[in-house]
Amino acid sequence: MLDDTWLTFAVMAGLAVAVLAFSWALARRRTLDLVIEPGLPAAAATTAVLDQVLDVLVSNALEHGAGTVTVAARTAGGGVAVDVRDEGGGFDPAVLAGAFRRRNPRARGNGIGLALVRDLAESIGARLTVAEPGPGPTVTLLLPQSSPAGYSTGG
Repeated sequence: MLDDTWLTFAVMAGLAVAVLAFSWALARRRTLDLVIEPGLPAAAATTAVLDQVLDVLVSNALEHGAGTVTVAARTAGGGVAVDVRDEGGGFDPAVLAGAFRRRNPRARGNGIGLALVRDLAESIGARLTVAEPGPGPTVTLLLPQSSPAGYSTGG
């Protein structure tokens, strides 16, 4: 049986990246909220991938969004969903369809950040989606459930 107090280290380390963005949020007079649902299941993830994905998502929300940025980890479909949301107007409908396509890296706001982090997410079996285009846009990282070594989740 999996101990309820055990949380995936990689998820917590990834969320720590959001905490590091706090100083940047303060410098921009923005608020960063972290919401972590108790009892999250173990998720298949690596610290390096989560750090990079959350760094890009939180940075994008601070750079291009408005109001409070919220990073929330919750149970979803047996795995873990990490939502990054802000209070801005959201994705331009003309841009939304290509939000995860690589673009000219010199174009402001239309670089390759989302495309790269989606590729990183997929490399560990996760998915990156625009759960809510806006207003109040939400980008969600969906991490599949994982069993830690030495634990059995079956009965």
